[in-house]
Amino acid sequence: MEARTAQSRVLAFAQKAFITKNGKLLVIRRAASDPVNPLRWEVPGGRIEPGELLDDCIRREVREEVGLEIVPGSPFFLWQWSVPLSSDGSSLMDVVAVARICTCSDTTTTLRNQQPDDHIDGVEWVDFGKLTGYDFIPNMAPVLAAFLNVAKPDQSMRMAPCDS
Repeated sequence: MEARTAQSRVLAFAQKAFITKNGKLLVIRRAASDPVNPLRWEVPGGRIEPGELLDDCIRREVREEVGLEIVPGSPFFLWQWSVPLSSDGSSLMDVVAVARICTCSDTTTTLRNQQPDDHIDGVEWVDFGKLTGYDFIPNMAPVLAAFLNVAKPDQSMRMAPCDS
């Protein structure tokens, strides 16, 4: 019988903000320096810090990544993925995440206040109908499909876009 190498695992919780404006979604691009998903697209968000409240976490992450102040909204999707923490695969971070529809009062986005490990190099507002043409990180595929189901064009105004 073959011996298995012990693998350490840690659990984290993350949130992703689906911020809309006039039938567009705010997306960010991972930088070429990103160790896991270089040059792929996703939405702002990240992991909760110890002692942080859920709404404070998603507000902080969006503020750090794209410079927007948001109002956290309802969750619409829950999923999980794993990220290697070591180059030899001996340790993994299992991330459980929730996607939330969010609103904002200011639509001016910038890449500012980022932490060194954010690895973000682009931000765009993309028409809902063009989202499938973007190379999203693989674990975002089912989330994006769920978002597009929620954000049908006839419902887009009910999602409280940023500049309403």
